[in-house]
Amino acid sequence: MAIPAHLDAMKPREKARTRTAAPMMAGNWWTKSARYRAYVAYAFAGVFFWLQALIFIRGLWALGTGEAAWVRFMEDLQNPLYIGFHVLSLAVLVWYGARTYFKLFSKTQPPKIGPMPRPPLAVFPPLLATVWIGATAALLVVLGGIWP
Repeated sequence: MAIPAHLDAMKPREKARTRTAAPMMAGNWWTKSARYRAYVAYAFAGVFFWLQALIFIRGLWALGTGEAAWVRFMEDLQNPLYIGFHVLSLAVLVWYGARTYFKLFSKTQPPKIGPMPRPPLAVFPPLLATVWIGATAALLVVLGGIWP
């Protein structure tokens, strides 16, 4: 037969200290660390994806509506506000893609690539940047009409 449990068995031996931290996080918590700021900027880039998607849907709608709507949509895109937005959006989305690609690619590589061991992780970002710059230059040369 079991004996009854002692009533104070789970009671702490000492009184716990009072919590000294503020119960709510400060409104500027994300400015305290560079990692937080980078994370917030990375998340904010999603707004540009969303706005670009809305412009794309508007273009599809205009294309499906008829030639007059499509011409009006193309004229709207020549507005300096649209051009400025697209330049800013291009810069944000290139930064977003480069950050994602260069930071995550090296971390997802297998320990062996074929029969050879993987190079050190620090080698991947400069190598990827070199390949990216080379591919961009090749595209500019071909699309710019410099080389057929």
